[in-house]
Amino acid sequence: MYIKNQSLAIPADLEKIDLNEFIVIDLRGRGYFLISHIQDAINVESLQRLYRTRKC
Repeated sequence: MYIKNQSLAIPADLEKIDLNEFIVIDLRGRGYFLISHIQDAINVESLQRLYRTRKC
């Protein structure tokens, strides 16, 4: 069976995951973040803010 845009990600067992081992980034507008988010998540409104160029 063909599934369009099938994810290659390996699902995490959310019952056993320790969020202290990860940096959780919430990539949404600040308003949505303020309404609801994962505890201790970092809000970033634009993916471009995570991208950093390195000049050699």
